[in-house]
Amino acid sequence: MRGVNRSRVVASSLPGSCPATKQGRNAWGRPNVPACLELARGRADTEHVGTALELVAAILAPTALGCLVLGVVRASRWLTERRRAAVPNEPIERLGADLRRLHAQLEATENQPATPGKAVRVRAIRAAYLDVLCTACQRLGVAAPAPVSEHVPLAEIYRVEADLRGHGLDVRQHIAH
Repeated sequence: MRGVNRSRVVASSLPGSCPATKQGRNAWGRPNVPACLELARGRADTEHVGTALELVAAILAPTALGCLVLGVVRASRWLTERRRAAVPNEPIERLGADLRRLHAQLEATENQPATPGKAVRVRAIRAAYLDVLCTACQRLGVAAPAPVSEHVPLAEIYRVEADLRGHGLDVRQHIAH
């Protein structure tokens, strides 16, 4: 302990070594306190706090910079994917042709005799048909078919087809082979 008056440290650390003070207040309105306690309440030694804060900043700055770079890279990728996902709308005539083709395939597959994998083919064609049907509904402002649990009832499909027919898109027209 260089530069410290050892006799004062030892004397102030012994119980009962602080001199008694008068009761009352000093000139600044604070209670009178013994001199040994005044030293403890005095100005704190903050000489090395600045160095510690600089060290913390030096450690955290590269981490913060790395997080910032990663955030910018991820944001740019997200924006690029979002722009790429915005595919131009297909013409309504193309959607109508797809709906008629898929409807004809669905009817043909449903009406053929029992063959291996028929149920899987019917489900796949119906899913594709519903996908294009929902796209057409979205483009024409018609309420899309509402699924009940995992399946869309045929009555709902017929309702949507009738609404689309009312908007000028007939999906039940036969295709000339």
